[in-house]
Amino acid sequence: MIEAQAGAPKPREYLTWAEGFAVKSRKLAAFQRKRGSSGESRSVASALQLAELIEQIARFGKAADAEDAIRARDRVEPLVQALLVELRSL
Repeated sequence: MIEAQAGAPKPREYLTWAEGFAVKSRKLAAFQRKRGSSGESRSVASALQLAELIEQIARFGKAADAEDAIRARDRVEPLVQALLVELRSL
């Protein structure tokens, strides 16, 4: 069985936060796309893809059993970090 780390947020709490962060990030990237930032089009596209993927995994994890929720959190954490990198380059 997979155990939660001490002091870490509960998997479903983290997934709820990550989903909200991804939704807001997707809206920001879509706004940037509308502004026509052609130089950052690759970053915008990557940010949109990452945000959508985070949303999907987070929704799955929130509805799944505890073990799958932990696995979903473990998958989402590096994606959130990658999304932050893409957002900083916008």
